[in-house]
Formats: sequence, structure tokens, C-alpha cells
Amino acid sequence: MQDLQQAGVYLVTEMQPRWSPLSSYKLSDPEQCVSVLSQACWALAVAEAELEFEHRLPGAGGVLVRPTRSPRVEFTLRGRIVRLRSAGIKIRLQRLHMARIRIGTHTECTDLARFPDFARDDESNVFSSIAKLLR
Repeated sequence: MQDLQQAGVYLVTEMQPRWSPLSSYKLSDPEQCVSVLSQACWALAVAEAELEFEHRLPGAGGVLVRPTRSPRVEFTLRGRIVRLRSAGIKIRLQRLHMARIRIGTHTECTDLARFPDFARDDESNVFSSIAKLLR
């Protein structure tokens, strides 16, 4: 509560039903894994280009997934539209461990020393967590 009484910039996300954490979702084939990784990379690339957003410690627990009937997922980066094959899955990133973001002309940086819980063990082995989902 102390932080909320100080002037500053806050990032608020909206939660919606039917999204599941990637860590508990069974991917049906390697194409879905490629789609998840591609969507996450493009989402972070767009955030970096548009807001100078810098992410820290991405982890499988921070990726929400849900089935989709749409054959493609769209991203726009520097005016160029990129369409990826969805493989029947759509992602949303959450638990964004923001290190930096630019809002207008103001750049906000996170003092990571104040948040030791960001470096939890479950997020330090991202690649092994994703590999387990394919077994």
C-alpha cells in the first residue's frame, strides 16, 4: 500500500476467463510450441519498439494460453503487419517483470532490488519448463 500512495506510473492488466497458464496446458503438437514462442517473441518486440519496454525474467508461468479458431495471430511492428500461424492457440503475457517502460516522454524504471520475489526458482528454468510440456 505504501507504493500506491506515491506519485508514479502503474501498469494494470485485465484478466479474462478461459485463459490457462502455459505451465498447466497440454500442447497438442510441436507446431503449437513454435506458435507460443513466436507469439511471445513478437509481443515483446512490439512492446520494446513502441514503449521501450524491457522485460525481466520471462517464464512459462507468465504465459496464458487459450484455444482459438482463428488460423492467424496479428502483430504490427513499425507499421508492418505480421501474421503468424496460430496452430489453434493464442497467448497473453502476464506477470510482466518490467524493468523499463516509456510513457510519453517519461521513462519509468523498476528498482528490481525492491522485488526479490521476481527471481523465483520456477522462472529461472524457462526452457526446461517448456521442454517438459512437449513430452
